[in-house]
Amino acid sequence: APGPPLEHGLQALERTDEARATLTRALEIAGDSTLPQFDRAREALAGLEAAPDPAGDAGETQDP
Repeated sequence: APGPPLEHGLQALERTDEARATLTRALEIAGDSTLPQFDRAREALAGLEAAPDPAGDAGETQDP
């Protein structure tokens, strides 16, 4: 049985963090490689970086 929405959100956040870490590590290993799979990994990582962080900075402001 599925857990409460918060539990699902935390699981998704953990998967997103894991995906970000895995893609980052793969691209560190790839270096300047132009193989298509690394291009796709770069695009996927850029998409994760552009996505809003559900546990992050929403509503918080920084001092000028």
